Amino acid sequence: MNVRFRFRGPLAAKMSSEVYEIEIEDGGNLQSALELLINSHEEVRNFWESPHQMDRETLLLRNEVDIGLLDGLETPLDSGDLLIILPLVHGG
Repeated sequence: MNVRFRFRGPLAAKMSSEVYEIEIEDGGNLQSALELLINSHEEVRNFWESPHQMDRETLLLRNEVDIGLLDGLETPLDSGDLLIILPLVHGG
């Protein structure tokens, strides 16, 4: 099944593409999709080594819903899902 990742904010400018489409196995979850994204794209791997690191350092949305309100990295995915990756903004 096919899912899309969209990078937003300053992350989008640092990637070779704003949107990445990947093919995952039926019944896959967010963690397995992120692992594939990281392992198959060097520019993503330059920022994150694992889905857990990505979860800590970004806001992850599945179809506009924060994964923290779903099943976190275990959130099941469906074909056509849009996964948005937003940088966390820090200030002080």
